[in-house]
Amino acid sequence: MAREGFAVDTSLIPADANKQRSVSSAEGTDWPALAASRRSVREYLDTLDQTAWGAASEVTPKFVSRSDPAAQWTGAHKGHAFFAYADNYLIDLKAAVILDVEATRAIRQAEVGAAKTMIERTAERFGLRPDRLAADGAYGSAPSLARRHQGDCAAYPGV
Repeated sequence: MAREGFAVDTSLIPADANKQRSVSSAEGTDWPALAASRRSVREYLDTLDQTAWGAASEVTPKFVSRSDPAAQWTGAHKGHAFFAYADNYLIDLKAAVILDVEATRAIRQAEVGAAKTMIERTAERFGLRPDRLAADGAYGSAPSLARRHQGDCAAYPGV
C-alpha cells in the first residue's frame, strides 16, 4: 500500500559528553583497555561496523569522547561545537504521524543511511511505501536519492 508522501528529518540531541574529557582523534587511545572498564566503550566498539555508527564515514572526527565515543563532535548549529547524536524521523505527511525513528551519529552520511533503513523498516512492518519523499538538502539531490533508494519510492520530486 503506497501513501501520499513521507518526509525525513533529523534533530540533534546533545550527548552527555564533556569536551574537556575528550581527546584529539590524532592521539592514540587504547580502546580495548577502556572497553574493559566502560560499558559505553564496549557498546561503541561492538557497533563500529554498522552504517549508522562507525561505518557511516571514513572521516576521522576532530575529537573523541573517552566516556561516550559514539557521540559525534559537531558544529552543525553554526555556534559552539558539542558532542551529539542524531535522531532521525520518517513522517507520513498526510496523517502527520511519525512512522519510524532511527538514532545515528551526528554526521550526514549516517542520516542518509538512516532514511533508507526507516523506509525499508516501514515497508516491512506496515506495508507502507511512499509515492514521494521530502527531505532537506542534507540528504542530497532527488536524482542521487533515487539511485540510493531504488524501488523504495515511485518518484523523488525535487525538494
